[in-house]
Amino acid sequence: MDSLLSLRRSALIYGLCLPLAILLGYVLARPGNFMSLAVIALTLGIMSLPLLMRWHHQLLILSWNASLIVPFLPGQPDWWMCLSFISLSFVVLQRIMTKKGEYLRAPSVTFWICFILITVVVTAQLTGGIGARAIGSAAYGGKRYLYVFSAVLGYFALIGTRIRPEHARFLAEGFFLSGTTSAISDLAYLVGPKFYFVYYLFPAGLAYSQAVGEELSLGRFAGISFGAQAAMVALVARFGFKGLLALSTPWRFPLFLALLAASLFGGFRSSLILSVVFFIFQLYFERLFTARNVAIVAGLLVLSLVLLANFATKLPAPVQRAVSFLPVSVDENVRLDAAGTAEWRWLMWRTLLPDIPKYFWLGKGFSFSATDMYLTQESIRRGYSPEYEFTLINGNYHNGILTVIIPFGIWGMIGLLGFLTAAVRVLYFNYRNGDPSLQTFNTLLISWFLARLVMYFTVFGAFDSDFRSLVGLLGLSLALNGGVRTLREKPEGELSARTREISLSTAAE
Repeated sequence: MDSLLSLRRSALIYGLCLPLAILLGYVLARPGNFMSLAVIALTLGIMSLPLLMRWHHQLLILSWNASLIVPFLPGQPDWWMCLSFISLSFVVLQRIMTKKGEYLRAPSVTFWICFILITVVVTAQLTGGIGARAIGSAAYGGKRYLYVFSAVLGYFALIGTRIRPEHARFLAEGFFLSGTTSAISDLAYLVGPKFYFVYYLFPAGLAYSQAVGEELSLGRFAGISFGAQAAMVALVARFGFKGLLALSTPWRFPLFLALLAASLFGGFRSSLILSVVFFIFQLYFERLFTARNVAIVAGLLVLSLVLLANFATKLPAPVQRAVSFLPVSVDENVRLDAAGTAEWRWLMWRTLLPDIPKYFWLGKGFSFSATDMYLTQESIRRGYSPEYEFTLINGNYHNGILTVIIPFGIWGMIGLLGFLTAAVRVLYFNYRNGDPSLQTFNTLLISWFLARLVMYFTVFGAFDSDFRSLVGLLGLSLALNGGVRTLREKPEGELSARTREISLSTAAE
């Protein structure tokens, strides 16, 4: 009887696998055909359903900051976009089928995220719809809408399941460490054409500044810069500043400094400013702002400036560009390049300011005409228009406030400010009242969130990409802590010593 059952199982397996193998062999014989890629993707998707059903939440967290694309879909969206949709679908399906569990509650944040989503959808409908060249539209800008929609879906997928305590460290560190995949694009370009096949999974756009910079003797490694910064934040997530400075492990702080130096190879002045702002917030929330520590940090900064003043011209060109805003001498070509980008930004913002009243009530949205883009490019190429004119068309204004109020008017700005206020409140509650085992992660989350927020409103910001980053940090905090940890919800055993002292003194009185 057992042998008969085994024979039937084998026949069933062969009956399924053989036709599937024949089909895959046929489509692989035409690898460049879109239908072939679609069949392969569908087959792999069906085969991976059990894996996705079990690990969709973990995969979404680990891919949120990863620089990975889905090559067989139109527009080559990022992995986190697809996993946001897949994870939310499984969460909703599980709720319908099992009737168990509920979403982690954060009503104020959820309200403002829905407000932003409605604002974006209504604006898109009133300004010509969501155009995307990847699906045959005559307009551009659809991918930026997709970024916002995917961020909202991803938020609800992140808060759909609480992270188990035994998985908290791995997932929290992996959330940031996945950003190191950005470096692969630059490394593949450095190695040469034999490794260009990796661009089927990793975006080639990150190596663009490196390729263009070679012609100007200013090769900038954007991917390496972002990857090093991600590793630096992951290191702080694991050890905190106290752990990095521990004398028992002298290798940690030099590694941290090496990653900080590597993050400057992108030539972005904002990278250094962001790191400094992050350090300040991290020191504050770790309660390291003592007179002694402030004196040490001030001394290190003065020493760094003295060293830069004497050796800045001997640094690699992209590093010189990253520190060019400091009172140090850099190469003349580097200084001109940095000053040129700053100048055209100021000119662009000056041009945009009179347009704010025009888009005050109804923004222009993300979509823009392909014809306008082509004519603008030709005008710039022939010298009839300034270089920033193209940026005015595509909406990448390099300023956080302008990337909200011009595309979505005052309603987008109200939604963003409401979301940020509610998000900071949630992060602060989880930092103050969270489980002690999660203290390092909660401290990092609020420090990194506030640092990104300061950068968004002051130095550089883009609503679509920064919204994804901020929503991800908030969703991770809620998933780690099981929602918003207010003081009254905190178990008695987790109350701080200060709170117990206040309770005892009140009872005595």
